[in-house]
Amino acid sequence: MLFFDYKKIFNKHKDEEAFVCAHGPSLKKYTSYIEERQKKGSIRISVNDWWNFFSINPQYCCLANSELTIEKYINKINMEDVNFIYADSIDMTGRKRIIDSKLEVFGYDQRHFKNEDCTKIIENYLNSEDKNDFQLYGNNREMWLDGRSSLKDGFAGFNRFGHCCSQKIKNRPTVQEYLQKISGTDKHYSTGDTVIFHAISFAIIMGCNPIYITGMDLNYKLGYSDGSSSPYQDDEWRKYKINTINDLKILNESAKNRNIELINLTENPWYGDIIKIGEI
Repeated sequence: MLFFDYKKIFNKHKDEEAFVCAHGPSLKKYTSYIEERQKKGSIRISVNDWWNFFSINPQYCCLANSELTIEKYINKINMEDVNFIYADSIDMTGRKRIIDSKLEVFGYDQRHFKNEDCTKIIENYLNSEDKNDFQLYGNNREMWLDGRSSLKDGFAGFNRFGHCCSQKIKNRPTVQEYLQKISGTDKHYSTGDTVIFHAISFAIIMGCNPIYITGMDLNYKLGYSDGSSSPYQDDEWRKYKINTINDLKILNESAKNRNIELINLTENPWYGDIIKIGEI
């Protein structure tokens, strides 16, 4: 089953405790506890290859990846009880293939702001008079800063070649635009430099409260919670510090506007206490 309508998930888990789990080393401290809470009814939203870090499946898996695709999950066993939330603006798995599978999948867009093609968005940016104050999309100038608008870095997360646009659905808002609409913030977050931002966004949309965020170290150099090292050793998120911090501020404001509490379980993160740091 494949869904695109946000009404399917809006307030689906209103006031239910949720854990949004990235895979940074700070997750390790809480893994067993989260599984126990999940068995008692708490919601868990994991990302990517969660089976390397947990012994039980999450209720939801959030994806925004061209490598870890829905196609690969369809071919794995014991995934039927997981609800998938995947960015079809990145993942080119054919929709018929998903419909024919046993998975329940919600498809979302994270880059076609105002329902425009990537190439059109980039063209508008390149033709703007002041590229340091470009706010046509989401009133968000920060997503174009920190070098994210260079050819080398892929134009702020947009596909400059336009290939992704074959999956664009007419009149469908991006997850960022939908979150902005229901929370009333004055801007929406960027295309997202990490899938954990989208996972947090969906937890807010589903009305979960409180929302505990784990493993969000945002530092490849620290490796993963299972002790393995990342194949990437660059400091990607700090490289785009302005955008990363701005996205976190928007997500935090979005939650507050919905009377939802976000609690970051990562101790002393480099990006600070934008989201309240606490314990369970």
